[in-house]
Amino acid sequence: MPYPTPLFAKERTFFSIVALVVFSMLLAGPVLAQSGSWSSQTSGTSNNLTSISCASVSTTTTAFAVGASGKIVATTNGGASWSTQTSGTSNNLNSISATSSSVAKAVGASGTIVATTNGGSSWSTQTSGTSNNL
Repeated sequence: MPYPTPLFAKERTFFSIVALVVFSMLLAGPVLAQSGSWSSQTSGTSNNLTSISCASVSTTTTAFAVGASGKIVATTNGGASWSTQTSGTSNNLNSISATSSSVAKAVGASGTIVATTNGGSSWSTQTSGTSNNL
């Protein structure tokens, strides 16, 4: 003899499906709400780039990217063009974080840290206290 269906099993299943759909819509909402689309950009370098950062996608068109051999490239026009900046190091740079269109720090091989406070016009080295990769 088959087992009886638990009380409210159909209602729980329906509620689970509705909750999953609502949760998915909440997660996808910000992505679907964005205008524009992705397009390929030319960085102007053959170096491998490992990280990109901009302080706020919605309020700035400035971004920085870093990579192999101390390469730093920057854009001030939303990626339409990129210019090479002098990092002052030949060590690989692994990551960058920009807090504004003028302030950014990059880290890399052998404890390398470089920073700018003027939008990348100049980069200064900082002491990390380690020779490990950052």
